[in-house]
Amino acid sequence: VRPEASVVFLLNPYKTRGLTPFAGGGLAILVAGAESAEYLLVRVGVESSPGGTKGWFVEGGVGGGVRLSAGIRGRWPRRAG
Repeated sequence: VRPEASVVFLLNPYKTRGLTPFAGGGLAILVAGAESAEYLLVRVGVESSPGGTKGWFVEGGVGGGVRLSAGIRGRWPRRAG
């Protein structure tokens, strides 16, 4: 079992067009039977349209090994209010 907790800082979270870099960090704990190990997580990446309703991201980092990830995300449109 490997639970993780991390925080990400977007350079411009309300940008609705274009790319925005981000960086993050956190902690992970690997539990294997009676043994456990703790890791610091560090990650950097880029996200498209973070303030928009849909976009994609690519990131890389380290924390108990090298990690690469990519994905798409979406959210419901915000209500004017």
